[in-house]
Amino acid sequence: MNFNSTEQSLVANLDKMMRNLVTLEEQYVWYFISQAFSEPVSNEDNVADYAPTQVIAESLKRAGYDGIQYESKVGKGKTIALFDIKSASFVESKLFIVKNLSAVFAEED
Repeated sequence: MNFNSTEQSLVANLDKMMRNLVTLEEQYVWYFISQAFSEPVSNEDNVADYAPTQVIAESLKRAGYDGIQYESKVGKGKTIALFDIKSASFVESKLFIVKNLSAVFAEED
């Protein structure tokens, strides 16, 4: 789907934030934060599992950001989560057909 911004938005780019950090430890922490935002969520998931990302998102919102940009886990590209649905307008959508699907299984420890 494609959307246009209806106003100038300040979006927190987690990848850029991570690259601007000085220490390896800081980069490591922000890498895992970015990965946590990228994890797909389903109705079966425990709400507590994604509470940490909600706290970070709320902190970014209070700091003046209008949304968050992070890597997509379901395809190539980026995902932008806006805090206010009115800050974007729908442009178009496309239908995609799944041509290949694979799964890798490992025994859980």
